[in-house]
Amino acid sequence: MADRGRPFGLERLRARAHRPSGRGVPRILLPFAIYTAVVVLVVALGAFWLVRRDATVRAERAAADHAVRIAAVLGEELRRPDLAAPMSPERRAQLDQLVRNAAVGPDVLRAKLYGTDGTVLYSSDHELIGTRTDDMEELREVLGGATVRGVEPLDHERAGPGPQGAKAVEVYVPVRLDAAGAPVGVFEVYEDYAPVAAQIRDAITPIAAIFGAALLLLYAALFPIVLRASRRLRRQVAENEHLALHDSLTGLPNRVHFQEALARVLAGPEADAGVAVLVMDLDLFKEINDTLGHDQGDHVLVEVARRLEGGFRLSDTVARLGGDEFAVCLTGVPDPEAVRRIGVEIQQRVGQPIAVGELTVAVEASVGAALVPQHGADPDSLLKRADVAMYAAKAARSGCELYDPQLDEGSPEQLALAGDLGRAIERDELVVHYQPKLDLRTDAVRGVEALVRWQHPRLGTVSPARFVRVAERSGHIRALTRQVLRRAAADCRRWRDEGFEVSVAVNLAGEHLLDPELPGEVSAALADAGLDATLLELEVTEGSLAAGHERAGEVIGRLRALGVAVVLDDFGGSSSLRSLRELPVDGIKIDPSFVSAAGEDARAAQIVRSAIELGHGLGLEVVAEGVESEDVRRELQRLGCDLAQGYHLGEPMTPAALTAWMARRTSSAPIREA
Repeated sequence: MADRGRPFGLERLRARAHRPSGRGVPRILLPFAIYTAVVVLVVALGAFWLVRRDATVRAERAAADHAVRIAAVLGEELRRPDLAAPMSPERRAQLDQLVRNAAVGPDVLRAKLYGTDGTVLYSSDHELIGTRTDDMEELREVLGGATVRGVEPLDHERAGPGPQGAKAVEVYVPVRLDAAGAPVGVFEVYEDYAPVAAQIRDAITPIAAIFGAALLLLYAALFPIVLRASRRLRRQVAENEHLALHDSLTGLPNRVHFQEALARVLAGPEADAGVAVLVMDLDLFKEINDTLGHDQGDHVLVEVARRLEGGFRLSDTVARLGGDEFAVCLTGVPDPEAVRRIGVEIQQRVGQPIAVGELTVAVEASVGAALVPQHGADPDSLLKRADVAMYAAKAARSGCELYDPQLDEGSPEQLALAGDLGRAIERDELVVHYQPKLDLRTDAVRGVEALVRWQHPRLGTVSPARFVRVAERSGHIRALTRQVLRRAAADCRRWRDEGFEVSVAVNLAGEHLLDPELPGEVSAALADAGLDATLLELEVTEGSLAAGHERAGEVIGRLRALGVAVVLDDFGGSSSLRSLRELPVDGIKIDPSFVSAAGEDARAAQIVRSAIELGHGLGLEVVAEGVESEDVRRELQRLGCDLAQGYHLGEPMTPAALTAWMARRTSSAPIREA
């Protein structure tokens, strides 16, 4: 293959597929980090609030207790006249000294004594003496025996010196002249809040530090675990993405990836520079698989993939579509001839011998190509048309073919049908029915003919005449026949095991008899099923041969050497006589158009009589196909025909239905007589 630029290689492709899409910390950790940080912060704030609240309550309670002690001392020293008339300067000085002596430390900023009517009877700030309080409701609560505390700004009611915004603990305590007496006044103390705050801080700092450290340790312990899990998850996601878009055996892009890449190319500027889609299929891969085993078959596929991708550029895409089918998307191709040359080079490169264990096998390939925009402008159309071209190359054994609308018989529906048929064969979705052939002498079932049926998911039942023709034109006929042959051999062996000694006939296209590999395929099918070769018949129409009788005769000779019978189908006319002279067949099958008319048309009956006599004269078994009435059956019986087949004798049936039908005939049906 010509060098088309720097090769990308399987390893480069795999590395590119596994390359992380993000950088640094995996993206999944960002929401985890945010969520966990928020949770930790909320928990920490909640715990801090609880601890601080407890410390605050304790500190403020201590300040209140201090104020209560001062009030108790003051209550012991107060005299009733102090509450009834304005105090003299001397008495105020005595109370000032008394308050200073009762206060422990310099924390008391101010003290006041209220009368029961809210008048300030005494204050360490003498300017407030004689004023009245505005909060009589709070004063009445304290006169009722309660102690009230709170935190107020330091400048509230000129509480004392201090920085702007500083706070003080304000405590109201009832004053009694004796322990058992009723309150006669209210003592108010303002204490500096700074010591309280320091006490709170001293209480919560160790706890907050321990709690914060524990949370940080927990976070630090969880983060690496989640980080490793995230990296593993990212690797797994990358691997899953790779598996979803790549073939697990060869590492090449799969069909989904190829279609996505092709869609991007068609939507980009490359579409204007020339784009081609090539589809390649290995002609003998199934034989390699069946003969050497799937492991060796996989080895061949990997080697083919290596050869395919080795000579293309990064702008080209090589993919394995499934099974032994590969595809290439080429960009920058100047003209159809360049595409054809590349297709031939692919076919030649892949066709080089491959070492498989101790053997060397030659792999043949067929390549089909579709161009943009001549043959389509979307991935599905291009792939389908390249697929049709590939099957045309396979049928013509030309190596490479460009798509031609004539391959579709002038119909897009035929193109779609060819693609659907290929997938149906690959998935083993077609079914085989069997129509019995009766011995006209004994009325016994001597054999059956395999008739393939296709129930299309959208079109319903597709006529065999239609899809067999599509199979022949698209190159699917070989795979279709091989599938029917193996199925028929297996079913025939099962009937034999169940006690029904019947042969099975399989129809061949003319090209099969020109294929020297056909006898090997037939032998392999018989061996796999464990079926005696004498129970298999192969039917071929003279019209499908057209030419090549000499080569067909060689293939038929090899088939007969295996013990397989070959029958000339649709016999009638001078061309059939030439086939009888040139082909060593074992039997003839009279054209149903003559047989069905034999009961009413004397000329048709004479042709049937002549065919029977000619066949018997050459030592051939004669089968009449198309028996649609009892009159025709009796006429054939009178003429000495060996076997008969038609809807009057038995319709095509599934294997299970045919088994039941034969069982009923064996147990109860009488032998017909002429």
